Amino acid sequence: MKLTIPYTVDMIGSNAFFKCTSLKQLILNDGLKIIGSNAFYGCTSLAVVNLPNTVKVINAEAFGECTALYQITIPQDCTQIGAAAFQYCTFLQKVNFNNKLVSIGREAFVGCQNLYGDIVLPSTLTMISERAFASCTNIKSVVIPSSVTNIGKEAFYDCTNLERATVNANIDEIPNGLFSNCSKMTSVTIPSTVTQIRANAFNNCEKLANFTLPENLATIDTYAFAFCRALQSISIPTKVNSIDDYAFRYCTSLTNVVINSAAVPTLGTGVFVKINNELNNNALEIKVVASLVESYKVANNWSFYADRISAIG
Repeated sequence: MKLTIPYTVDMIGSNAFFKCTSLKQLILNDGLKIIGSNAFYGCTSLAVVNLPNTVKVINAEAFGECTALYQITIPQDCTQIGAAAFQYCTFLQKVNFNNKLVSIGREAFVGCQNLYGDIVLPSTLTMISERAFASCTNIKSVVIPSSVTNIGKEAFYDCTNLERATVNANIDEIPNGLFSNCSKMTSVTIPSTVTQIRANAFNNCEKLANFTLPENLATIDTYAFAFCRALQSISIPTKVNSIDDYAFRYCTSLTNVVINSAAVPTLGTGVFVKINNELNNNALEIKVVASLVESYKVANNWSFYADRISAIG
């Protein structure tokens, strides 16, 4: 079935064509401005959609679970993609973003497992909401532009083929689980403005061998780098004052930790160990500011690693 919406229609209401499973082709003419929530949700035969440039808002779940849809171009005037707008469009392979988009809603593209290649986000974007691209398992790279000021938790969680990420966003924290379970990640860059890396941010990025922490970093939260099994060395910047529980747990290749902090940071439980307090790696060396060596050796939780601690030099 083919459906043509005339130019006289400026809004398609919520649930208008909900689960019209025989709908295969959709032609929307200029004049349309708003696509309502669930408007085409569950149209499982819909493969072709031509969105006119006049569309400004694609609301929540508008094309959710349109499992035959293979490509979408975000209209020129569209500024907002609503929550779950294209969730579980499992055949969707390519999204062409425009140069006016401001926000991508919660779970907008979650589960789009065939979305492939490089994600190019526009320089007008300010918000990527939580789990926006979670479980997009064939994305290869993403660049988050400096215009972005808000990234939700787990925005790229479980993107298991994501290899490269460049975060140029104007943010002061890497949110919870941002790249968790991105098991093929080999390269990631984060901005110098970041002061906190939240829980599980890079958990199970098991191919990540090198990582540069930003100079203004103050806190590394629980499990932030846990199960980064390829990580070989890490240099902790001077402003870090807290490394929380299990932050580097099961980093089994980590042998060289350099801590440049001007004072002894608070250390959580099990930061550099596997289960049952077994060291991640028996070759672990922790280098610290020379004047603080003895303070580290008696400090809470640091004392467990006393025989591994020595002066930078």
